[in-house]
Amino acid sequence: MDKKIALIGFIVIATVALIYLSLSGPKMFYPEALPPADLSTSSARPELPPGHPEVPGVADTAIQAPDFKVTDLQGRSVSLHELRGKAVLINFWSTSCPPCIIEMPSLAKLNRLMAGQPFQILAVTADSRRTVEAFLKEIPLDLPIYLDTSHQAHDQFGVYLFPESFIIAPDGKVDNHVIGAADWSHSSVLEYFQKLIAAAAPPAQTTTP
Repeated sequence: MDKKIALIGFIVIATVALIYLSLSGPKMFYPEALPPADLSTSSARPELPPGHPEVPGVADTAIQAPDFKVTDLQGRSVSLHELRGKAVLINFWSTSCPPCIIEMPSLAKLNRLMAGQPFQILAVTADSRRTVEAFLKEIPLDLPIYLDTSHQAHDQFGVYLFPESFIIAPDGKVDNHVIGAADWSHSSVLEYFQKLIAAAAPPAQTTTP
């Protein structure tokens, strides 16, 4: 009974989201309708709402990101520690969040544009596998999606808003934090990630004759 209620709830939410997108005009679903992700400065975590527990280690940027393990839709697990040496974009989202859905095409485009580089997107959701699979049937996306049904990653980063994104530098430190939907495929975002990766690359060795 609970599963039926949850499924009905998802269908209602998905329908509302789709109506919202269609009534807002076709451009609302594409990256150019969103402002570029503001990565001009490393954004410290905003003040937590009353009653929300403080999360050690994610109070500001330039600190080591807490490790966590998540699982993709094929059951393969990955930990943040395993991705050391890559620039990582962790995007916390939910199928019940229209702004999350609106920015997802730009995340998928960013993933394509950064192919072959030391870069990884983790689109992390606490929704169930069944809910996510039903969502992807309605809105197919070529995006690395990971399940965090135990809320380990969400709790480690103190996530309470959606969408909420953290950028982890190749050295494992939090480099930036973005709240809200954004265009992740904008040229300024690509330039940011390329500089982040280049800064971590070892200097080229020169040989003397």
